[in-house]
Amino acid sequence: MNKAEEIQELAKLREELMNGIVPLIDSGELEPGERFDLYSRLAQSRGDLEYYKKAYQAAQDMSDGGDKLQAYLALMSDVDFEIQSKSDEPTASDVPSDTGVSDDQATPFN
Repeated sequence: MNKAEEIQELAKLREELMNGIVPLIDSGELEPGERFDLYSRLAQSRGDLEYYKKAYQAAQDMSDGGDKLQAYLALMSDVDFEIQSKSDEPTASDVPSDTGVSDDQATPFN
C-alpha cells in the first residue's frame, strides 16, 4: 500500500469512527460534562461548526455554575481559534484575478 492509499484508508476509518462516536454521545447515557468534553474534542479535530454547537448545548445542560463557566470559557477559546484560523485561509475572492498583463510584460521594477 502506498502512502496516498494509506492516507485514504485512514480517512475512511476516521469517518467510520465518527459515525460510531456521535450516536454514542447522543445516546443520552452520558452526563453533560462528558458530552461537552467529547464534542469539544470532535470540534477541535474536525473544525466543524455542528460539533461546536453540540458542545455548547452540552455546556448549557450542565447544572454546576462553575463547570458551566469553565466549559463556556474553553469553548469560547476554541471558537476564537477557529475563527482566526478560518480568517487566515485564502478564499476564492482573495486570489488575484487576471491582471491583463502577460508574464513577459510583468517586471518587478516597472
